[in-house]
Amino acid sequence: MSFASLFGLSSMNPALDSWGERHDRYLWEASVRLLLTSGGVTNPSIRDALVELLGKPIADCRALCIPTAQWGHPMCGPLSVRDVAVGEPPLLMSSPEWESVGLLELTALPSIGEERWVPWVREADVLLVDGGDATYLCHWMRQSGLADLLPSLPETVWVGVSAGSMVMTPRIGEYFPEPDAVMIS
Repeated sequence: MSFASLFGLSSMNPALDSWGERHDRYLWEASVRLLLTSGGVTNPSIRDALVELLGKPIADCRALCIPTAQWGHPMCGPLSVRDVAVGEPPLLMSSPEWESVGLLELTALPSIGEERWVPWVREADVLLVDGGDATYLCHWMRQSGLADLLPSLPETVWVGVSAGSMVMTPRIGEYFPEPDAVMIS
């Protein structure tokens, strides 16, 4: 199963013959601006890159924090999710530096309807996607409808932390759980 098919992107061209080409096409279609990190916005150069992607000061930006990946990881739970929601700098997830910060839990979205949550995502300047279990996050991106919404968000910045970054890479597909697998591109 390819990365694109994991997200259920029906506009993908099945004639493309490599994972890399399909993934490149997915990222092009997704349109979001990506800042993929292992540990978040933890130093001045990453922070500068974020400000450049945002095109305005962080203090003028609305953020949505997505902690969903944590629920799928055996080392995470209510306390670690709470830390993301009320964290302090330098993590910049919900620091006071943002104009506003909301919490978007992908597992809840299918039960509340798109008419409520899609405007929240469209109004956000940045999606702060935390770490945890990347395959769990991938599943809920599809189930919630967020993966389908990404192509319509060309001005939105996706800040990935660990799994929040991995979910936007080609290894999230069939070879992701196999660390010794060789990628064919």
